[in-house]
Amino acid sequence: MENSMKLKLFNGLASAMLLAPIVGTTTSVVAQEADSSEVTTQTDVIYSNDFEEGNYPDSVAVPAGDAVLNQADDITTAGGDIHSGVWVTNRVNAYDGIDLPFIAAGIEDGKTYSVTVQGYILADEEIPEGALVTLETVDGYTWLNNVPAVAGETFELTADYAAIAENDKAFRIKTNDNGVGMEFAVTDISITAQAAEDETPAPEEDAELDTLYRETFNDGITQAAGASVERQADFNNGQGALYVSGRTANWNGVDVPFEAAGMELGYTYEVTVTGHVDEDVEIPEGAQAFLQSPDDDYPFFAAADFTAGEEFTLEHSFTWDNEAYENFRVQSNDEGAEVPFYITEIAIEWNPDQTPVEEEPDPTPDPDLPAAEEFAFVEFEDNTLNGFAARGDNEIIEVTDAENHTDAGQYSLFTSNRDMAWNGPALRVENYINSGSEYQVSAWVKTDSETSTEFRLSTQVAEGDAASYNTIDSASISAADGWVQLEGTYRYTSLGGGFVTIYVETANGLVDFYIDDIDFQELDSEEIDVQLDLAQIKEVYEDDFLIGNAVSMGDLEGPRLDLLNHHHNLVTAENAMKPSYAYGDDGSFDFTGSNELVERVAEEGLLLHGHVLVWHQQSPEWLHSREDGTPLSRDEALDNMQAHIRNAMENYDAVYGDGVISWDVVNEALDGDWSNPEDWRGQLRDSGWLRAIGEDYIYEAFKYAREVADELGREDLVLFYNDYNDDQQSKAIAMYSMIKEINEQYADENPDDTRKLISGVGMQAHYNANTNPENVRLSIERFIELDIEIGVTELDVTTLTPNETIESELERQAYLYASLFQIYDEYSDHISRVTFWGLNDTNSWRSDRSPLLFNDTLTAKQAYYAVVDPEGFLEGYEEEEVVADSDYAVYGTPEINAEADEIWESAPELDVSRYQSAWQGATGHGRVLWDENNLYILVEVSDGDLDISAVNPWEQDSVEVFVNETGEETSTYIDGVGQYRVNYENDASFNPAAYSEGFVSAARVTNGGYVVEMAIPWKGVTPESGHTLGFDIQVNDGEEGSRVSAATWNDMTGQGFQDPSVFGFLTLVKDLDEIGEEPVEPGEDETAETPGDEGDETDKEDETDEDSDKDTDDESAQDEEDEEGEKLPQTATATWAVGLLGLAGLLSGLSLRFIRRQK
Repeated sequence: MENSMKLKLFNGLASAMLLAPIVGTTTSVVAQEADSSEVTTQTDVIYSNDFEEGNYPDSVAVPAGDAVLNQADDITTAGGDIHSGVWVTNRVNAYDGIDLPFIAAGIEDGKTYSVTVQGYILADEEIPEGALVTLETVDGYTWLNNVPAVAGETFELTADYAAIAENDKAFRIKTNDNGVGMEFAVTDISITAQAAEDETPAPEEDAELDTLYRETFNDGITQAAGASVERQADFNNGQGALYVSGRTANWNGVDVPFEAAGMELGYTYEVTVTGHVDEDVEIPEGAQAFLQSPDDDYPFFAAADFTAGEEFTLEHSFTWDNEAYENFRVQSNDEGAEVPFYITEIAIEWNPDQTPVEEEPDPTPDPDLPAAEEFAFVEFEDNTLNGFAARGDNEIIEVTDAENHTDAGQYSLFTSNRDMAWNGPALRVENYINSGSEYQVSAWVKTDSETSTEFRLSTQVAEGDAASYNTIDSASISAADGWVQLEGTYRYTSLGGGFVTIYVETANGLVDFYIDDIDFQELDSEEIDVQLDLAQIKEVYEDDFLIGNAVSMGDLEGPRLDLLNHHHNLVTAENAMKPSYAYGDDGSFDFTGSNELVERVAEEGLLLHGHVLVWHQQSPEWLHSREDGTPLSRDEALDNMQAHIRNAMENYDAVYGDGVISWDVVNEALDGDWSNPEDWRGQLRDSGWLRAIGEDYIYEAFKYAREVADELGREDLVLFYNDYNDDQQSKAIAMYSMIKEINEQYADENPDDTRKLISGVGMQAHYNANTNPENVRLSIERFIELDIEIGVTELDVTTLTPNETIESELERQAYLYASLFQIYDEYSDHISRVTFWGLNDTNSWRSDRSPLLFNDTLTAKQAYYAVVDPEGFLEGYEEEEVVADSDYAVYGTPEINAEADEIWESAPELDVSRYQSAWQGATGHGRVLWDENNLYILVEVSDGDLDISAVNPWEQDSVEVFVNETGEETSTYIDGVGQYRVNYENDASFNPAAYSEGFVSAARVTNGGYVVEMAIPWKGVTPESGHTLGFDIQVNDGEEGSRVSAATWNDMTGQGFQDPSVFGFLTLVKDLDEIGEEPVEPGEDETAETPGDEGDETDKEDETDEDSDKDTDDESAQDEEDEEGEKLPQTATATWAVGLLGLAGLLSGLSLRFIRRQK
């Protein structure tokens, strides 16, 4: 991976800190003056390697990216000369080559170096046009030199480099993009410090040093660092020692705090550490003891070989000139990560009469240093890919002349054969980025699909487990739209270890598409200045609960790390610890990437919540299913599940021990119809685990996780069940019932164990600005009855309008945050942690609706101030009226054929993209017509994976339409209120069932989704222009037998199947010319219809088998009602009293304004 040399806890860098094969120093005295100083000219050979046998491999020249390095002694040039060298092969990326890490090579800040690289390219090597061999640095990407790649000829790269430019960590030998795939040999590398004249004080002869600190091995100042440290005062005939054992990582060892040892900033100290290894210890090849600091940039000081039965000594002359360094650490390199050892002496000596040096000031950027490269506008007119590559394995990207957007141009880039929504063309852009700057990103997109599909312009920062994915802009596009520009801004606070891309994808459909005219330009933007003077959220609630956040590797560096540490004391890995990241390509366990993140978390001293062990998503299908999709046997699936639980828990325990305070054992197992939530088994998601193991897979998962935790000595480890839509009372009842029954079963089977098997319930808390906080309170009070920990695990609160900043919505968002934290504080005795799902809006998975406390510049929003002072915010907040969506239906009679005939163009487009739950899936666009007989609805759905395998119709890929033709205010289904559902195969279902009479529909599958067209007969009203009715559209997205998301035009509560008060409004008009410009203000139109009574709720129950959260004695009647009625999960129960505030006169052209007031 390109970011393989990125700084991380101690792995990687520490293992590279070895001596170069050849190091030399030549010094000549030029003059000596009487003032006891001497002027010298000094030339240092820092690193030199001719790669003869025995000189390679070494710890300095290491592979970069996916490159494979092979030593050879028979490299014959065209002139017949024979050289030793290293062949650089397997170059699938431009950055694949050789890295020379600064720390390993001994590069020091403030010095100037000369670098020379010699190499050769075979005569039969196919050289792409424009290919260059280049020398540059990473991660600052400082260009140093390049030469043309010529087959059969040698090359030489030379450069002078002033160390150390910002973000630079290593020299890299590579090619440009044109040279991808080309192989070459490097035959000689030399790095020297340029000759410099320095006047330095001559050392004082025989200066006597005082002992500042010497370890006594009784009660010294040393501290354990991830290892077991035992003081043995009687070791070696009373000499004493520290025995360091239980080591599982290179950084496990012993810390010596500077201040506790009496050290002062600015002074120089002579440090000596002596140790010993037992003679029966098996020493891996290359294992060494290290002396370094675990702070800031982890400076390396000394190394010594581990040898069984022998002593080792670490010595270093150390000047404490950086207050960020606070400790010495005695540890090892990677090879010695598990070697136990003794420390038999720690001595720190100094000259107390020395003159202290001043701490070096923070370096300021050098304006003369090369900045990021300038991005060249991409228009494909050279008929090449211009660096674009496919993100998926099977997709095809190719330049075509079939479409073009460029003025007077001919070509564009065509993407086809996509099998995942995230597939699409990607372009590497890290070389064009100055970290911390904001960039304007744009691309033009076109599709031939007749169905509207949501396209996204996105950016990926970092690779593999460390990657984060962020949407820059999105738009729904169909063939009729032609070329559409996606354009937005993004601030890059991290360069992802040298890997950043921009790319175009879709939200769900798999349509083919074209892109053209791509631009990526830096904006004049203010530097990010993290507000470290703000009240720390973790301190505000330090007596109540932990404050957490979701992180990827990019959050553990730079200003993002500053913000993270300022406000949080706990983290959850956003992706890295999910099951799919635990396996290599061959299916074997590989925790390399995730361990890097966990080690960084450990280094920052943050607590860690494990997420997640058993889940239906982001998990390899082969764990529970065969290649044909059929389930494995119960025993096979159970073995796989247990193997994953054990290996994951043991691995992370070895990396971070009790820093891992809890685990999500099972995630999102419930997704039912909620008709009888107490019967939680009937609400289980139809997942691969359920099909293979059975409904007891949850119990088995928790029971085995508890066994593993106990074996690890973690009897106190909290095991969570975690789920979303926790504010829906039916969902909360199902969660409560499941946890209660499983814990009772465990208690019956284990009477001597007083612990709860499921010892925590996770409320994901993915809410929106209209969520009713009182529903959250009800759920918390219900879960308190379980007598287990409550965790708020993935908190975010979206605004209502995508890709827009609307002040009133931000205020409403802050109101909900304040209300939630007021509730959390009230029940803090039961809540152990509150975790936000992301640091700032730009990097949120729901970024289009700005759901977090900080914006793109990491600046606090109103939501932050509401969180730290909820009472103060609520005291000054005036709750506003909530306006329902409203639009128009235009007069016209279409043919019901699932075609978007020309007549539909006269009707406004309704955007069906408000998600009722955390998961985001299929979306759609609707239009509505009417005549004297019917209400007509056309919905074009974007869905790339059609599924009607579920038994329940509401869990199939389908469109639902809700109509209250009366326009009367009602919270129950009365005459004239109906629900109509049609799937993509034109199977229809109704609520009430009698409303099927006269109903006509058509459905048609398209490239990227499907189209549904309906004709709904009027029941009791005589339609006329100006009449307003309650209305909504919902798109259900099914997957593998269950619904994964529901998107609507208006309602975000999920209560439309039983509560018409959550509908939006449609007004019938002859044409859009009737709509005036001035709205009717409340009370203006005295001819407005008076809202009708809500009706007798006991006489007019919702005719479905869904419970309605209302007590009713007529359960038998309910059971006889239509079984095909809607079974949507409940989100916040927001009941609104609808005020229809007036009708416009047809000739006056006044428009309508309908406001729902909150009850």
